[in-house]
Amino acid sequence: MNKEDKLLRLISKRIRELRKEKGFSQEGFSLEANLNRSYYSRIERGQQNFSMICLLKISIALDVEISELFPQKDRIKADVLFLLKNK
Repeated sequence: MNKEDKLLRLISKRIRELRKEKGFSQEGFSLEANLNRSYYSRIERGQQNFSMICLLKISIALDVEISELFPQKDRIKADVLFLLKNK
């Protein structure tokens, strides 16, 4: 698994955690966020790359700042910098 995939899975895991904390089912949340259910399911499994617009929809539906979708901010920042430097 490459660095981009690991980063995607970390974000996906955090989204799933927040959804469960808010008491949403996957289906209910996908409706709340106005996302296709199967598309959203792939996001949570880390199998779907997603846009910033999608992240914005998710953060609005969860009623959180978009930055809260990113786990362990310092680690993510380090991973992103590594990815950018090694392209």
